[in-house]
Amino acid sequence: MKINRNFLLLTQGVIVSGMGMSLFNIICILWLVEVVGLGSLVGLLILITGVPLAVMNLFGGVIADRFNRRDMIVLADFINALIVLGLSLSLFLIDNTYLQVLSLFLAHVAMSIIFGVSAPAYVSILPDLMSKQSLPLGNVILSTGLLASQFLGRAIGGVLFALLGMPVLLLITSASLFVSAILERLIRIPSGGMIDVAVSDSNANNKKDAVAELKQGFEYVLNNKSLIHVIAMRLGCHWCLGCLWVTLPFLVNLQYQEGVEWFGYLAAALAVGIAVGSMYGGAKFNQLNGIGSRTLLFGLSMLIGPIMCIGLSLGSSVYIALLLVFMVGVFAQGLPETLVTTQLQLTAPSHLRGRIMSINMMSGSFSLVGAFAAGILVDILDNNIVLVQVILSAVACLAMLAIWCQNVWPLFIGQVADTEVAK
Repeated sequence: MKINRNFLLLTQGVIVSGMGMSLFNIICILWLVEVVGLGSLVGLLILITGVPLAVMNLFGGVIADRFNRRDMIVLADFINALIVLGLSLSLFLIDNTYLQVLSLFLAHVAMSIIFGVSAPAYVSILPDLMSKQSLPLGNVILSTGLLASQFLGRAIGGVLFALLGMPVLLLITSASLFVSAILERLIRIPSGGMIDVAVSDSNANNKKDAVAELKQGFEYVLNNKSLIHVIAMRLGCHWCLGCLWVTLPFLVNLQYQEGVEWFGYLAAALAVGIAVGSMYGGAKFNQLNGIGSRTLLFGLSMLIGPIMCIGLSLGSSVYIALLLVFMVGVFAQGLPETLVTTQLQLTAPSHLRGRIMSINMMSGSFSLVGAFAAGILVDILDNNIVLVQVILSAVACLAMLAIWCQNVWPLFIGQVADTEVAK
């Protein structure tokens, strides 16, 4: 793929922004543990940032179809930079711990809302910057770069937190978000880009109610039976990932009888799996010419994830667990995410693309439901983690298998094939 200037600027902005956000999240968690020492408060922080993100993703799709998507991305990073800067100044000026914690929570909620609104613009603008043939690889580069930046931010966050302290690190994070906004502001949409359609539509219908526009996106999805099944299967994948994040620390301690550091190793293996799956999906997308081969890869990639989660709970070797977690990352997240996202970018109508992508992105919040269910079941079954993991993974596997057997996948896959033939 020929990397054009605009795509390169978008990639640089996403990577710098991703590293800044990751650094912000990890240092806030470390600060809460050090200053307050309550694990429940950390869990509450994760919850209250996840819920607004899921809700605002929907309305972000509406906004992405109304306004200039590049400007949305730039404005989001600029506002988040100001929020982080304000939080840093508040920690310098306020001595009361309760007010500091309140400021931190408010900053997280605000940034979660802003990111939720702007996130659909990232995936919606990509088809405007490159050819359809290059789109799969473009998704791979963006997702892999974002993943790498997030883990780099987490890796250096602990070291920098010990060396520099919370307020100084927040200043650095704010600066990185400002840099990201500057890079993204330099993006120029090529002549004839689909963003022009979105903007002109918004000007012609600037009085249309946002809820009504969101309803249009849902109507498109609900009228597309194959797309409903695809999103339902993605819900099963996110369910398994949410369950895994809750049960994995218990499995490390009780099942594998290893120290807490192994949770970090397994989390790293999951991240590597996601990156490998994403790269493989992008490379394989254009090579699958037949509907049958596409259907097989799309469906089986999602079914393997829950099976690997069941295997995690039945073994006792942490080294085998490394391989299984890696495969969960490949098949439950990396591969299907790239395949489905690319497919939707190619087939979604331009004036609805932001809303459709936001509905697909909202399915990721189902991991919160899986995590909540796992936490409840852990308490009910008195820390019988093996049984918890088997029950929840088996439920997901059976449900996804039933959906896959509905034989609607060829309809979803065929939309891309028809597009390619027309092209």
